Amino acid sequence: MPFSPNELLKHPQISNQTILFLLIGFIMSCCAEPAPDNKPMISLPALEISLPIPEGWELDKNVQYTDPAKGGTLFQLVRESAVPGSPRITGAISPLTTRSTTLKQATQSAQRSLEALKNQDGLTIQYSSTSEVQFLQGPATKLKHSYTLGTGSTQLSVTQVEIVSVQNKRTFSLTAAGRTELFTPLEEEISSVIESAQRFVKPVD
Repeated sequence: MPFSPNELLKHPQISNQTILFLLIGFIMSCCAEPAPDNKPMISLPALEISLPIPEGWELDKNVQYTDPAKGGTLFQLVRESAVPGSPRITGAISPLTTRSTTLKQATQSAQRSLEALKNQDGLTIQYSSTSEVQFLQGPATKLKHSYTLGTGSTQLSVTQVEIVSVQNKRTFSLTAAGRTELFTPLEEEISSVIESAQRFVKPVD
């Protein structure tokens, strides 16, 4: 799910009432809970998976989280005291449907979104790659690209990495994006967060 470049730069002000609404919506979709070693985790019951919240990161309360059945953003992590353009890690899910999807279909959908991004005025793709990876002990697709916006002194560079997978017959994508100069120093840490995703440990009957 490629980011709209404008989303990387805006930090809207919201009212206390809106914050309360977002928190309620977030609780419906996922919740942060401590792991056995007391490290906070993001729990995604709809997918039966969880991810750690690394030190120095926090859930973005400026994002409206969705009902998992309807699809959309399940969570977004941002750096504490983030500045405009700081890296974000976002988890999104496709709507619940009676028809299952394949990894090929999920990847093609992500690639179409990237093609639409290329058509934006003033945007130039600098680098783009697609590779097969393992995610949650299963096959997934990694899409990585960087692009520039604007010209001259106002030009900025953005790096984005997206992991596309199929979980519980639904598309689940983890996308990390940010201004390249802020993303690159954290790329190893971001990769570690993505690779740390794990399935729930189900009790033995």
